[in-house]
Amino acid sequence: MAGATRPETLDAIQAVMASSQHHLVLQLRPHQAKIHACTDITGFGLLGHLGEMLNSSSPQVIRLFADSIPAYAQALELLEEGYSSSLAPANRRSWHWLDSSVQLTSPPSKGLLELLVDPQTCGPLLVSCPTSTANVLIKEGPWQQIG
Repeated sequence: MAGATRPETLDAIQAVMASSQHHLVLQLRPHQAKIHACTDITGFGLLGHLGEMLNSSSPQVIRLFADSIPAYAQALELLEEGYSSSLAPANRRSWHWLDSSVQLTSPPSKGLLELLVDPQTCGPLLVSCPTSTANVLIKEGPWQQIG
């Protein structure tokens, strides 16, 4: 709304957001017995959803590969500049997970911290499964390991 994003960037992001992810759910179906948890990343951001998944399981520590967390074009740049959603202040409460159950593989930039709680991520799926299942999913489709 501030007009800081290039029009071609917005067009590309909207095209992704308008795409169905039904094919991803179909790819998960044969592996459902080995999937511990799955959610779409929406209003609470990656860290909020990951925290909910961790909260419902036995205590454990998850390592997130900071350099592997995907972001839309220009997102990190704008977050570094201080742009954020009106929901971001409430979502920042999820940063407490970084003090307990979630470790980043490298020190986070301001942009990455904000990306972790950004509510406008529009539904990529977060899946918790064994490494062997993750390797199969990565070979089968557009999956990416972030932790």
